[in-house]
Amino acid sequence: MSYHKLYRNTAGSLLLRLGLVYFSYSLCRLAFYSINSHRFGKLSWDDWKGIIQGGLLFDTSAIAYTNILFIILWLVPIRPLLNNRLYRTSIDIGFISINSLCIILNVVDFYYYEFNLKRLTADFSHWIGETNATLILGNFLISHWLMVIGVLVAIWSFIWLYRKIPFYNNLSLSSGSFVLYQLAMMIVFIGLGIAGMRGGFLHSTRPITLSNAGKYVTNPSWMPIVLNTPFSIIRTIEIKAYPETKFMNDSIALVQYNPVHRYHFSTDTQSISDSKKNVIIIILESFSREHSGYLNPDLEGGNYKGYMPFLDSLMQISTVCTNAFANGRKSIDAMPSILAGLPSLIEPYVLSHNSLNKINSVASLLKPNGYHSAFFHGAPNGSMGFQAFARIAGFDQYYGKSEYNNDNDYDGIWGIWDEEFFQFFAKTLTSFKPPFLGVCFSVSSHHPFILPEKYRGHFDKGKLEVHQCVGYTDYAIRKFFDYAKTQSWYTNTLFVISADHSTIAWSAKYNSPVGAFAIPIIYFDPTHPQLNRFEQVTQQTDIMPSILDYLHYDQPFVAFGNSIFDTHANRFALNYLNEQYQTIDSSFNMSSFDGKKQTEFYNINSSWMPVSDPSLLESPLKSKALLFQQALIQQYNQRILHDQLTVTH
Repeated sequence: MSYHKLYRNTAGSLLLRLGLVYFSYSLCRLAFYSINSHRFGKLSWDDWKGIIQGGLLFDTSAIAYTNILFIILWLVPIRPLLNNRLYRTSIDIGFISINSLCIILNVVDFYYYEFNLKRLTADFSHWIGETNATLILGNFLISHWLMVIGVLVAIWSFIWLYRKIPFYNNLSLSSGSFVLYQLAMMIVFIGLGIAGMRGGFLHSTRPITLSNAGKYVTNPSWMPIVLNTPFSIIRTIEIKAYPETKFMNDSIALVQYNPVHRYHFSTDTQSISDSKKNVIIIILESFSREHSGYLNPDLEGGNYKGYMPFLDSLMQISTVCTNAFANGRKSIDAMPSILAGLPSLIEPYVLSHNSLNKINSVASLLKPNGYHSAFFHGAPNGSMGFQAFARIAGFDQYYGKSEYNNDNDYDGIWGIWDEEFFQFFAKTLTSFKPPFLGVCFSVSSHHPFILPEKYRGHFDKGKLEVHQCVGYTDYAIRKFFDYAKTQSWYTNTLFVISADHSTIAWSAKYNSPVGAFAIPIIYFDPTHPQLNRFEQVTQQTDIMPSILDYLHYDQPFVAFGNSIFDTHANRFALNYLNEQYQTIDSSFNMSSFDGKKQTEFYNINSSWMPVSDPSLLESPLKSKALLFQQALIQQYNQRILHDQLTVTH
């Protein structure tokens, strides 16, 4: 077959045009690395394999976003229109213009990267409002005259190659066959385009964002090589999640709350380097506090048994947090909160264009003390952006559905059944040399709430569909502990169990603004099997500080929470709901703040319902709550915006 016959149809000709765009993006990536190689260092072939794989994914997304209209116009099933020279010329001009702009943006980033150490994002548009924007741009172009020449050469080459590709409209087909062919190709290309924009076909795949680049590199600082500039800009055109608003002087904000923590211990206290206690964190999908019988002795007239009997029994020999709250309502909110002390407020931190910031996490902080860290999630690798965040957070290894490598235990939707995957988790931990940090995120208590065939009808169906799945996952955790107890590392391990978020509820208590975030959090040390009820307010962002405090970690770190073992710490829980920041304080008052004014302030009764109290309107507690909330939000936003999420900054 001759070369020309390969594209003697609209689809083939279209693929060649899109192939030219892919080629341009790939050259830009190589040039980007070459010009900034002194910052990235030398990359091995294995490093490049991951970068190329990820690069194709992000290039596909950018190309789909910027070219979907042209793809549709090329595949319209109207032959006279495609034969019209003006119509084809208009498409050509539009295609060349939009892709030339994308090339320009990529080339600009060759040099602009050195100023902000990240790809251009939508926030670069703030320069447009600067009074000296023209001077800044002019100076930049003059000082980078080589870049200007490079852009001109790149665009000229793109146009020259583009004109070498003829466009055929299937003249050999009859009118009816032509229409059917074009419609079929349009459906195929639109489907591929949508999948390309999202980053995959799986229904569990969230639209990829900047942080997903972490999946393809072993060093988070290489993520900009994986990305391309058009994608970075498109995915960050959004409401600004971290406004620059300052409510008070920084020194006053620090008095209200200081996110830099450092714990000091007496000289006779065993240090972290001496104890080398392992840490296992289990994150439970959609486990509400409502699911616990132990935590709800008041429900159903005192007869409520709940749906997690093993975890309820574990609570009675643990430090159990009876008033614990999630910082978000989505799984993607939980990882930064639990593992890095970073709540997700207006938008999930992982999805923000600041997610490339350097952060400290329980994994990165324990690493200098000899800890090997691994994150486990039974879903298809890359699902929910967990693999990417695990890399950003400094985990040494990631184990997903691919590493489990047995689709016989796949539920067909979300991932490997919890029973089998938690056994895999336990056995893999046994292969690690202590001390280690192991984190496992469950998957089975998720819509559509199905169970393995062998367990159909085995667990209490309860009041909601999720209840039988909660019972199944609770059983999987029981079997995990049964195995762990037989291992040498068990007695020298701190176990931390937390839900990722709450879920649908049947009782009024858990359908309230407070109950909607209520979750179980448990700290269990087999060497101290005794009940300790922590009844003060706590949250997911307290977990990392609590672990580090318990291990006697004595170095400074950043976290927007406090250790439950610190008797002097301020107690609060922060989340975001219906465009309102919600804060529950140590007196169980809830304050709502819309970013400009305090919209609600009320006390929370024993049923976790807001109670209007006229005396609170004039209470100094009201203004104190607002001041604390503003200080907290200000520092959170400022540290994210200015990449100050570690003490080294």
